Amino acid sequence: VGDRLTYFRKVDCKTYDVRDDLKQINLPAYIYAGIYDAQCPHKFGVEIADCLPNASFTSFLHSNHYPFFEEEEEFDAFVRSTLNSVEGVLTSGQLTGAKDER
Repeated sequence: VGDRLTYFRKVDCKTYDVRDDLKQINLPAYIYAGIYDAQCPHKFGVEIADCLPNASFTSFLHSNHYPFFEEEEEFDAFVRSTLNSVEGVLTSGQLTGAKDER
């Protein structure tokens, strides 16, 4: 993976910018990041969430790249909260064409 990752970092990343495209996505998005993440720095998660018009952002205060492992209880609460939020969106019909089919 080393050479491919180096290529992406040194070549593709210089021109790969989807921030304007993200502004067009109206679906709910649940973005999270560990504040000590070295692989995908926290600030980029914040930036992605800021670009998405219907995003929420959750920071994991004691995590690097694996909050599901490093903060199991907090991550579990995040997942449960996200699922409850998604259920609320689906039952309210907020998504275009969404309806409760239970």
